[in-house]
Amino acid sequence: MRCVPLFSMHASKGYLNYAKRVLWPSFHNVTVLDQCCAAWNDEGADTWDQERSGASWDAYEALNGEFRDALLPILRAGDTVWVHDYHLMLLPTMLAEAEMFRVDAFTTRKARIVFFLHIPFPTSQLFCSLANGPKLLAGVVGADVVGFHAFEHARHFLNACTRLLGMPQKSVAGGITGVEHGGRTVMVVVRHVSVETLVIEDALKGDAVAAAA
Repeated sequence: MRCVPLFSMHASKGYLNYAKRVLWPSFHNVTVLDQCCAAWNDEGADTWDQERSGASWDAYEALNGEFRDALLPILRAGDTVWVHDYHLMLLPTMLAEAEMFRVDAFTTRKARIVFFLHIPFPTSQLFCSLANGPKLLAGVVGADVVGFHAFEHARHFLNACTRLLGMPQKSVAGGITGVEHGGRTVMVVVRHVSVETLVIEDALKGDAVAAAA
């Protein structure tokens, strides 16, 4: 594995502020109204306004752009880019729209993009309350495959794409559902988190477990 560290001046506002203070609670179904009086809102309920997070949103965009700029020079044809979680929701489309990401002058991509969300996706009604919700969706659907841990999270995402961006849903072979975007089908899959069964089975065979049983 080759690790490429990235140190960003936008980490504080883009990650600790926008991602953690806006996206994290919203994706866990904490409404915008509830966020205004939450403990993490330093400004207080009387002054909190989602539009005031503009600087944090700009930093979030810039942070995603830095990951794109770091990836493009090292990507090779046939690679798979696996983008993890809500911190980088704009990255798939940022990559896909970059000239360096295309093999030719048309739409052939150098690599496949997979985006996986490790937290819940909120209902489309709550997601609509995010000032930059449509931009977040447009960023994610730049991927070829979008993955979630649970069916309801995938369903909420599909509904949000249809209601906010007007994307039609489509079923593909194998029972997989996706959304139509830019002349292609973005596949939406559900992949549950599992436990390390072999490790657990080995632990159960231990003398300490037998003695405690």
